This record gives sequence, structure tokens and C-alpha cells, in this order.
Amino acid sequence: MANKTEQAFLAEYEANKNGLFRHALMRLGGDRERALDLVSDTFARTWDALCKGKEMENMRAYLYRVAHNLLVDEYGTKRPV
Repeated sequence: MANKTEQAFLAEYEANKNGLFRHALMRLGGDRERALDLVSDTFARTWDALCKGKEMENMRAYLYRVAHNLLVDEYGTKRPV
């Protein structure tokens, strides 16, 4: 079971990492470092959810939802000017 889940996750990672990065990069105004961090957090949170036994019918949709939620959190944080 764990090996099957890991293989499915790795396949989704390869299929979606570039698209998620481009999406985050556009939403973050071209800040590559923040976009990379957001994509890394997206995959880490998705992996944690899978390890806890969460069932996902459409992992791509789940990844984009997690990324969206992280972007919303990113917009809500205040940064020094």
C-alpha cells in the first residue's frame, strides 16, 4: 500500500511540478524563490495528507487547492517595506 501510494505521489509530482511552479510564479509577481517555497510546501502538505490516510480521487485538483490556500495565506502576511 505505501509503495503504491509513493509511486502515485511521485508520478503526480513529475506531472504537476512545473505547472504548479508557473502558477505560483505568476500569482507571486515573478518571485522565483517564494514560488519554489510554495510548491515545496504544497507537495509536503500533500504527502503528509497521504501518509495520514487521506483518500484523493483527483490528486492534481488537491495539489492546486493546497497551492491556492498557501497563496491566500501568502497574501495575508505582512512584509516589511
